[in-house]
Amino acid sequence: MQPETILIICAHNDDQIIGMGGTIAKYAGQGKKIHSMFFSLGELHVALFRKDIIAKKRYYESKKADQILGATSIEYLGLPDGKIAEAISERGREQMKQLILQKIVQFKPEKIFTNATDDSHPDHRAVAKLIQDLIDEKKIQSDVYVFEVWHIAKLKDRHLPKLVVDTSDFFKKKIEAFKAHKSQKLVYLQFIWKIYLKDRLNGKKHKGKYAEVFYKVN
Repeated sequence: MQPETILIICAHNDDQIIGMGGTIAKYAGQGKKIHSMFFSLGELHVALFRKDIIAKKRYYESKKADQILGATSIEYLGLPDGKIAEAISERGREQMKQLILQKIVQFKPEKIFTNATDDSHPDHRAVAKLIQDLIDEKKIQSDVYVFEVWHIAKLKDRHLPKLVVDTSDFFKKKIEAFKAHKSQKLVYLQFIWKIYLKDRLNGKKHKGKYAEVFYKVN
């Protein structure tokens, strides 16, 4: 049997670590193939340096983080950080949808993970809306799950089916991968306590030490 394939589609290269780093490490340990597609390099997060320098640094940081977690491959679409919605419109919404569908055909994922439509970050919402459009158009057959980045708890759609992954044995790897983004010191300080709190609360709620929770939208 071919190993199960997972496709992660998100705005920035640390979204998936904050939202599902433990799950990535766990799935990789189970032999699953995990491919990530990032819309942006997140080059605006460090204002003191040129964007091209930060973009290059973030690329190598994300490669290291993926190696720590055991993921298979990463790919960048090169859209500008902070302006993903505008860039999707400029490149053509249908063209961007076709690009995503090509990757789905290429990898044939059993599961797709992406940003949540109610995330407070506009880049995250732009990516989520694009995926949701494809779901509404019935062009995605895979199971699709969304994860939180900016919120401690899900703000709405609590009625949706949940996928709960016990990440107790992989939480340290998640933190190690997050720390690999050395250029993101402010992001680290902003999110590290949220990661500990959210994953610990999820773990306690579901009878484990740490857990990650996803909501099924397809």
